[in-house]
Amino acid sequence: MATTIMAEEDQSRLLRLVQRTLGSGFKLAFVEVLNVRDRKAILDWLISELQPPDFPVHPYDIGALTRTRGVESFNLWALLHKELPPETDDRRQVLALWGFEDAMYRGRTDRSQLLQQINVQRDILVRDYPCLWLVFVHPESRQQWWSIAPDFCDLASFWAEAPAQNHQRGETAEGPSQLESGHRETPAVTREDIREAPPLLVAANKYLRLSQLSEALDAVHAYRATDGTRSHPREGAIADMLEALIHAGRSQPDGAIRTLRENVIPTFARLDEPRLRAVAYSHLANLLQWRGELNEALRIRRQEQLPTFEQMGDRHSRAATMAQIAKILQLRGETEEALRIHREEVLPVFEHLGDERSRAVVMGQIAGILEQRGEIEEALRIRREEELPVYERLGDVYARAVTLGQIARILLQRGDTEEALRVYREEQLPVFDRVGDVRSRAVTMGMIADILTRRGEVDEALRMRREEEIPVYEQLGDVRARALAMGKIADILQQRGETSEALRIYREELLPVFERLEDVRGRAITMSRIADTLQQRGETSEALRIYREELLPVFERLGDVRARAVTMGKIADVLQQQGETEEALRIRREEQLPVYERLGDVHSRAVTMGKIADVYEHRGQLEETIRIRREEELPVYERLGDAPSRAMTLAKIARNLDDLGDHAGARAAYEDALRLYERIYGPGHATTQAVRRKLEALG
Repeated sequence: MATTIMAEEDQSRLLRLVQRTLGSGFKLAFVEVLNVRDRKAILDWLISELQPPDFPVHPYDIGALTRTRGVESFNLWALLHKELPPETDDRRQVLALWGFEDAMYRGRTDRSQLLQQINVQRDILVRDYPCLWLVFVHPESRQQWWSIAPDFCDLASFWAEAPAQNHQRGETAEGPSQLESGHRETPAVTREDIREAPPLLVAANKYLRLSQLSEALDAVHAYRATDGTRSHPREGAIADMLEALIHAGRSQPDGAIRTLRENVIPTFARLDEPRLRAVAYSHLANLLQWRGELNEALRIRRQEQLPTFEQMGDRHSRAATMAQIAKILQLRGETEEALRIHREEVLPVFEHLGDERSRAVVMGQIAGILEQRGEIEEALRIRREEELPVYERLGDVYARAVTLGQIARILLQRGDTEEALRVYREEQLPVFDRVGDVRSRAVTMGMIADILTRRGEVDEALRMRREEEIPVYEQLGDVRARALAMGKIADILQQRGETSEALRIYREELLPVFERLEDVRGRAITMSRIADTLQQRGETSEALRIYREELLPVFERLGDVRARAVTMGKIADVLQQQGETEEALRIRREEQLPVYERLGDVHSRAVTMGKIADVYEHRGQLEETIRIRREEELPVYERLGDAPSRAMTLAKIARNLDDLGDHAGARAAYEDALRLYERIYGPGHATTQAVRRKLEALG
């Protein structure tokens, strides 16, 4: 039996795929059909070839199932589990699925929800149903599949397009004739962009998306061995781009940047491939941004990417690029404009497209900005109410784990140390262990080490850094992540007074890495830590020179107004230590406060006001000192939920009241501070014990 619905070549290819792979594990085949009649004819033909029950075919109308099962089962994995529980590893079966265009969600047709879930659940779907999947789709839904579920589509071994002569509007289609665009979160080398490329390059791209860099490089080299680069310049440029991204993933950005600039982008421009050219520019901007070259990255986003997507009418790629622009502005400290872009330029697009996942991602980026500005209560609300429920509804356990980690970071700022520690240990680590994400596991171990350091358990924190975190980065060849972890070790040593070893690590383990990577921001931050350590050792002149000559020019060149203000504050710290209080006050009032007020950073403003109060305390102006702490600092920390800063400010107020002879007021403030420190650090921490001793001294 044969069918004339499919093109003869596609029919032969599908039959060969079935005969060659049936029973050998997961295989995915897409077949475009225009109507019920065509789909039924193809399925009947296939069943006749398979001769059940040796190879049973399980047909499911997904649209019908979503209507009958309800919203609680609105994901493919849940639907399949109810219809066909994976009790055995039966590879000798076929899943025939259709009706995705008619999927219902909350009483309305919404296929995008289902496709989003398929994309994030692809691994568990493959694990539980390791057999041949035959997915029937309407031709006009092709772009939406590629846009919303690109990772799932990457798994396809076969895609049969509907014959051109049959693709007419007005037939009884299984889906609507007009489909809204899906969203691709970042302009990237998706399979849709290179779907006509040689299989080896498609495979390399798939490995790259999965961070399997060695396999990706092997595939690129295998393609080059076919000598296809010379006769096919487009595919050669794609190969160059993939290889550049592989090297960038191995912390080798210099060659990647050179390849993109000198080979890939000019080739795509010459071949009149505007989307691929914009994609290459996006990766170039990512690398420059990673190295701290924010101004050039911003120029590329605005002048090279945006016009391309606007000319193509690609709203989702334009919105994604605007989100990347907002990220650069956030890094430069321009948080107000970054927030405006997210709220006015990006969020409405994803809401209009019904892209719930991308909306959640943007809300998370907004929360990140608010957290940076010290508005941690609103950031926490967004994480819990706007972001986390989406990932839970989509069944994306990985994104849920990442978001919970971000929530834990906020909880730390609020002083909820134990809950943050529980989240890292019980909510994140098991997920990363289950999916085999060794890098994310190492990062989480580093976050746990941070908490242990705060609690004074520095020996265990050092052990975790040296045994649980750094070996992973070394195994992955990630020199930058290793350097950052070594910096954390140096920070601990600095706090313990082991300043010589801390300086050695900064100078020998960190600086050479950032200089080799041409990471100007990373180098500047390391120089700042060196200066901080020198100041601690009393070498204030050299510390002051570094702040003025090594840091300020870098942040001014990068346009990072926040980092410049922070550095000016460190200069003021040194001047204050040297007794130059007038100049220190001038810097606080004229160089720092106006910046934080313009950025809307209420937390940094409060911290700066506290530094001003320190000057007044040194001068003996205790009434003004207490006024600033009570009116300018404490209410901000209380409103933001910043328990550590609140505890420290209460302890300072207690000291000032004691100096004024108000022992009752001092006792009350010390008691409040002690309760906070016990909750944050525990009763045995050195800071907690110091406050307890002061309280006991009051009698």
